[in-house]
Amino acid sequence: MPQSSYDVPVVEQGAENPICWVASMAMVESYWTQSSVGVGKYTGGFDPSMSCIDNMATDVVDFQNRMASFGFYPAYPDEPLSLNSLYEASDRLGPLIYFHYVNGFPYLSGPGTGGGAHAIVITGTDTDQGGFWFNNPWGDKDTWADATSGLAPAADPNSRSYSLYFGNFPV
Repeated sequence: MPQSSYDVPVVEQGAENPICWVASMAMVESYWTQSSVGVGKYTGGFDPSMSCIDNMATDVVDFQNRMASFGFYPAYPDEPLSLNSLYEASDRLGPLIYFHYVNGFPYLSGPGTGGGAHAIVITGTDTDQGGFWFNNPWGDKDTWADATSGLAPAADPNSRSYSLYFGNFPV
């Protein structure tokens, strides 16, 4: 009956802003600091509800360096991810930023379509029920995803990226 659960506030990325990973960092830091951290902390003060904010990272290496500069580090290599591995990482490290391919992912609005990737925050796992909860920077809180469809889009064996990141904040 292994289960993990975290009450993580939702921080939205804004309708036209490709900054899901930035909003996800704000969610995780808000959880750990028990404060309201907005996207502006990471974007030079720009607010996604009042600005168009472009993706600040130019490539995977730049993205990983930016994540590290804000205190976020890889928790799991970019390889097939099992629910037990997700549970163990979440139980040990708290809420996790999860990068995945959009196509086929079970979002609240229905399965994702098309190319591209997206970041969400894992807010809990339940190995008995076979899935996990997540906050989506599109505005959804604690949405359920079954592990079969939710974890399959994680891995890209040709990538040098990582699927899970954790925030390293003093408690």
